[in-house]
Amino acid sequence: MSLVHPMWLATPAVACLALAASALSPHAAGGKPVLLPAPVASAVSATLATDARTQLARMPLAFERNVGQTDAQVKYFARGAGYGLFLTPTEAVFSLRAASGPQELADSQADVVRMRLTGARSDARIDGLKPQAGRSHYLQGNEASQWRRDVGHFEQVRYTGVYDGVDLVYYGNQRELEYDFVVAPGADPAQIGLAFQGPRTLRIDAAGNLVLATGVGELVQNKPVAYQEIDGERRPVEASYRLAGDRVTFALGHYDPSHALVIDPVLGYSTFLGGLGDDFAAAIAVDAAGNAYVTGMTASVAFPTATPLQTANGGGADVFVTKFNAAGSALVYSTYLGGGLSEIGYGIAVDGAGSAYITGTTTSTNFPTKTPVQGTLQGTRNMFVTKLSANGAALEYSTYLGSKGEYGLKIAVDASGAAVVGGYGTGTLTFPAGAYQPAFGGGTEPDGILFKLAPAGTSLQWGTYLGGALEDSIEDVKLDAAGNVYFAGHTKSPGLPVRNAIQATHAGNVDAVFGKFSAAGEAQFVSFFGGPGSEGATGVGADSNGNIYIAGHVYGSQLPVLNPVQGVVGLWDGFISKFNATGQALVYSTYFGGSGTEEVAGLGVDGNGNAYVTGRTDSVNFPTASPWQADYRGGNADGFLIGFNPTGNDMVWSSYVGGIREDNLIGMAVTANGTVYAAGRSFGAFPTAAPYQDANKGGRDAVVLRVTGSTPTSVRYRHLDFNDDGRADIFWRNGTTGENQLWNTAHQAVFTPIASRPVAWAVGAAGDFNGDHRADLFWRNASTGANEIWYSARQSHSVVAVAQPGVAWTVVGAGDFNGDGRSDVLWRNTTTGANEYWSNANGAQRVALATVVAQEWRVAGVADFNNDGRADVLWRNSATGGNDLWLSGLVAQRIRLSSVSDQNWIVAGVGDYTGDGRADILWRNGTTGANDLWPSATSSLRQALTRVSNLDWRVVGTGDYNGDGRADILWRNVTTGENIIWNSAVATTQRKPATLADQAWVPLR
Repeated sequence: MSLVHPMWLATPAVACLALAASALSPHAAGGKPVLLPAPVASAVSATLATDARTQLARMPLAFERNVGQTDAQVKYFARGAGYGLFLTPTEAVFSLRAASGPQELADSQADVVRMRLTGARSDARIDGLKPQAGRSHYLQGNEASQWRRDVGHFEQVRYTGVYDGVDLVYYGNQRELEYDFVVAPGADPAQIGLAFQGPRTLRIDAAGNLVLATGVGELVQNKPVAYQEIDGERRPVEASYRLAGDRVTFALGHYDPSHALVIDPVLGYSTFLGGLGDDFAAAIAVDAAGNAYVTGMTASVAFPTATPLQTANGGGADVFVTKFNAAGSALVYSTYLGGGLSEIGYGIAVDGAGSAYITGTTTSTNFPTKTPVQGTLQGTRNMFVTKLSANGAALEYSTYLGSKGEYGLKIAVDASGAAVVGGYGTGTLTFPAGAYQPAFGGGTEPDGILFKLAPAGTSLQWGTYLGGALEDSIEDVKLDAAGNVYFAGHTKSPGLPVRNAIQATHAGNVDAVFGKFSAAGEAQFVSFFGGPGSEGATGVGADSNGNIYIAGHVYGSQLPVLNPVQGVVGLWDGFISKFNATGQALVYSTYFGGSGTEEVAGLGVDGNGNAYVTGRTDSVNFPTASPWQADYRGGNADGFLIGFNPTGNDMVWSSYVGGIREDNLIGMAVTANGTVYAAGRSFGAFPTAAPYQDANKGGRDAVVLRVTGSTPTSVRYRHLDFNDDGRADIFWRNGTTGENQLWNTAHQAVFTPIASRPVAWAVGAAGDFNGDHRADLFWRNASTGANEIWYSARQSHSVVAVAQPGVAWTVVGAGDFNGDGRSDVLWRNTTTGANEYWSNANGAQRVALATVVAQEWRVAGVADFNNDGRADVLWRNSATGGNDLWLSGLVAQRIRLSSVSDQNWIVAGVGDYTGDGRADILWRNGTTGANDLWPSATSSLRQALTRVSNLDWRVVGTGDYNGDGRADILWRNVTTGENIIWNSAVATTQRKPATLADQAWVPLR
């Protein structure tokens, strides 16, 4: 079967708490502001009231079958926080209310939104599923025959056969309504259509979410992401919403109709966690059931607790340890942990029994201990290691470790319950005999520390320093199934002891350091990694083959790279590097980041070898791919999450995560199936979804989020998208000087300088020639016949094409003719009429197409007109006005289109202007200025566009410049140099990029 699963985030009334910072815009919608009830006597009681509302909002919806309680058209209905839902055979009717308090809620007018299933069967069977314990009784009036007793509650309602082979299931909670379309094998999801009545506006935002503006706020439906499970492998399928007037459909990429297709929202949950003071989360771990364990620091006296081991803040700042249920909707337990001064929890792990292990640092002389290795604080600061019982209510063990200035930064636990801790310190520790480096490296700077604690927590099994005379630190540790220990960190010390190193000498001011120890504590390899600048590794991971991954941040341009996705962009960039199992060879190594500063905090690896990195960025052009938040929201920084495929040559997805102030993602955990958990801190306005706590309560709060296993994946190249952010860019070339520049997302303010090229060279075509979802440039020298490919428009990533055909051959387009996910270059011989394409553009494989001797036939466009994932060729006869379409470039699949004999009409562009997945033809009349659109190349569907009588305005480009899934028109005035973009080919939704008066500058089409 197939599953289509959107999710509505309801925002009216109390439900506004879920998305108050991002989704709810009552003022913009023209409705009444949605406010919290007035505060009561004290801050504490106000907090309790909010918590009560939050708990209520998490309760599942209860659907009741209509047995006479309401209008006979309604089959089932439910009541959410601030909304009612009524289900008829072909409609879902939302009754929405906004209020500033309980009484006003009762008195307020409802706003109604109707969602109709277009073309659906009205006789579909409708059943309640998953009975709940609750019952409703309606005893109205004094006629007992009219009373309705014991009306059952259901968690779900299922429509069977609402379309041919398609079922529909509704479910949700007080804050959110969700619904699934379940598509049987062989059934056509294109049947599914939704029409809306009642919203003031419908739009698809920059992240691909569907937004309905109502009089009481906005309803937000998250962008769907699709995949199929085939032979145990998750295969991505492109999915998005398409909007035409008030009708919404799902646009899907290629998939196997005989297997399950899942289309899901991306963000599983995202929540604040904190009290009135400063709080932040530093680490997160996940058990087999999907419960998340979080630790960090809290300075709040009213931090959320549940069945706590320690009920109150011990003084100053304490550690917190919180366990969320798998849905992220409730606390299983949450407790303070600390003494009279200050503590921070930096690392957390969980064993198979659900016991949590925490490490960090403390300055308290009364930090809680039990059966300790070291029972008292030595010096002014020590690290600690604590194990909690599975229910969080008791200490299993807890100990200080250190003598002066120690920090425990990360912790991992093996199958026996032995904990491995990494960190740093300046004091003296005594390790068991046989330590790799038994003594402190000297000086006043800290050394890295790595040790393994016995399962009972009463002794060290092994341990070592790792450092020299200068600053050293171990920032992260991970274990494999055999208990081998992988670590990463940074060092300033040339004298740090290495073994079996890929880089044996210290190269710069600060180098990354990484390595592997056996379960028994024997060093397998220890190595520097870096260039003459500064590098620090903050994350480490390993896959099932023993390959080791490290990630961090780098200052400088000489980090060793291999098959990089990106070169240096900013002053400080992120990096990720993968080494083989012996640590002796790079598998890949790449920079990533934008023009600002990136700080990497964590790394995790899933069961397929995809690597995920988290951190913070202040770059407005951080690279994104299939993001759920496409843009930098401002403030000092946003968090980011980015994933890389096993070969490191592509991002599987990448997104900002943040609000308008400062946000940072610090801790990370990744499951085998690719579900990503992250934790960090925010000053407010952080994006939430299905939150346990929906707002910042004061200062900085911790934030916790899960990106569900439905992994967002960039699966289809978008025309002229050079950075895979889902939006076309404008590549400009100066035909006089040979200069080039790239306007990212069509903004001159965000531009990338491109190396110049002699004017004898011209860009013949742009396409994704290496399958990384980024536009590449195919250069041709018309005089010599030489050809080059610049991947992602970078000369530093150029290759020379193998073949060099004669100058009679002309590049006439690029597209994926064979469906392999890489663009091919289309050639035409202007003498013989021969045609061919070069697979992947390099000329090593040339595929001959049918010859068209008559030179009046010219290629007018290359695009996918039938949504089969293969490029088609549009031909136009300049003498007769005939128009042909060769599907997949094959004359055997030729389609005769309507003729346009008036040669004043020219094909001005081809692209998917309507957003249905099929390319359309844009026509412009060079005499009258009229403009027409043929959707899907079909003249009978012709749409007249706004006339532009001033013929100085020329169509010079087509691309999806705003990322809404529809092509836009780029206009240029050849007299003034002005530029205008018509979004979705609509003149009334235009925006104006910067003017470029010099007419020598010409954009790439």
